[in-house]
Amino acid sequence: SEEHRQSDLECQSEPFDAKNTVGKHKPHQFYLAIEVKGSDTADLSQTARAAIGRRDWQTLSRAATILLDKEPNAPETLFLAGVLERAKKNHVAARNYFERALGLGAERQDIAVELASQLSILSHHRAAFDVLEPVLGRLKDSPFYSDLAATTLIELGLPELALPLAQRASFLQPTVDIFSANLASCYGYVGQPQRAAEIYQALLAARPENRRNHYFLSRVRRATDDKHLQQMNAVLKSDPAPDQRNIFLFFAQGKELEDLGQWDDAFAAYQRGCAAVKKMIPDGLPMELDKLRRIASASAGGMGSASDYPVRGRPIFIVGLPRTGSTLTERILSSHSDVVSLGETRYFEQAIQATFGSIHAAIEQIPSCSRDKLDSVASYFRREASYRLGDGRFFIDKLPLNFIFVPHIARVFPEALFVYTRRQPEAVCFAMFKQLFTGEYLYSYDLADLGTYYCEHEHFRAQFANDLTERWIEVSYEKMVSMPESEIPLLLKKLGLPMAEACLTPQKNRGASMTASSIQVRQPIHQSAVAGWRHFEAHLGPLMFALHKNGFSANDLRVEESNE
Repeated sequence: SEEHRQSDLECQSEPFDAKNTVGKHKPHQFYLAIEVKGSDTADLSQTARAAIGRRDWQTLSRAATILLDKEPNAPETLFLAGVLERAKKNHVAARNYFERALGLGAERQDIAVELASQLSILSHHRAAFDVLEPVLGRLKDSPFYSDLAATTLIELGLPELALPLAQRASFLQPTVDIFSANLASCYGYVGQPQRAAEIYQALLAARPENRRNHYFLSRVRRATDDKHLQQMNAVLKSDPAPDQRNIFLFFAQGKELEDLGQWDDAFAAYQRGCAAVKKMIPDGLPMELDKLRRIASASAGGMGSASDYPVRGRPIFIVGLPRTGSTLTERILSSHSDVVSLGETRYFEQAIQATFGSIHAAIEQIPSCSRDKLDSVASYFRREASYRLGDGRFFIDKLPLNFIFVPHIARVFPEALFVYTRRQPEAVCFAMFKQLFTGEYLYSYDLADLGTYYCEHEHFRAQFANDLTERWIEVSYEKMVSMPESEIPLLLKKLGLPMAEACLTPQKNRGASMTASSIQVRQPIHQSAVAGWRHFEAHLGPLMFALHKNGFSANDLRVEESNE
């Protein structure tokens, strides 16, 4: 993801926005631009590359401008111009330069990796993979491009391919922290949390003020003592900062205090982190409610029976709120030999934007547009996903955010099935409260807001279940973990899949997982999380009140418990 990307060839660990600093260099922060002398293109190229290493974008800009005038079709000229646009975050312009450069210098793996990176950022995943795959074996001596290729593969949902490249980058330049951090991320995704923890611990020993690494360490292993907590407390004491800067630390503290059974202190840490996030997005709930009502309101009535579907590649969309067991359900199903998982993608959202021009236009037109137009959306989706689809009978997309698009997905893919994962209201709402999301679920940092949103979400769930009938399959997390031997065969039967013993042991699934539950799903199915929220029940008054106020009685809230 974006936090693991390099902003330039120097591999600095601090974020940098070239667009806001070009022409505004300060002597104590950046090198001042030097005069670009001479007319020899080799000298200009050398000057430009040295400027990249210094993060001296003004000199790079001047050198690239001269080169574009002298040799506008030289691969090196176009490469340098692309690097400048990439540093400015002008991704379309950067892509265009790199595409032209690669067309003229196909042997340049550095150009290929740069192009793949920009294509991935622009959400052209299939094109990014096609550009990147042929050069993966030619990056052995380049730590920067090995790392950039690895981060791009992670964005494409392929951390297992990224791992050897991340290992190589870290091996070649072990003192570059961001290479080590990216390697640790890969280890976490592919099910090697102990190795990830060792790297984060080494990074923090050298730079204890890195708040993100404290957070990532807390996620990849269970705390058994308070040593790391003491280290985080020392950072807060020695480096005073506004709460907004310490959000990662607060969530990390909450996780480890919870690991140690210090419930009240854990809640206080979570609460402080959530309050800091909400201060930055005070209108999160109305924004999310507006989006839900605006997009999900279309009816899927009359589409309860799935249409004919191809022998291979039938979609299963796992939807619902996050933290409801969707990753466990995905791992169970993808353990079946007839099922492949795409993980969490935004291909449907991208497909309707590309086809209709905008989400707003798509939502207005999909209910009445032609079948040909809907088929264009489906074709775009399948094309973007094709590098991962394989030849399984079914494929899974498990992005919880797809819930709001259910009526539209149902029309675009009349053969699709929907698996809705649900969990007791208090449990799922509190699980979301203590999870730090990135740019989504803006209602999840306030208990009362969570209760309000949950009830509105539940209204649409009931509508979808009524409209889609047999295409809508609901899975109870509580039942799944308490009775897997009966619930898993029942789920497979509803999907039209034969029983497979591998589905009963999803912890043996060797596939990568890149969700918030990527560590937990490596464990055998267990019930320890079912009642975990009860340790915090004394603090959940605003949530309980909001649920009750919006139509959930005490009996409604216990329904899943009583059915265990």
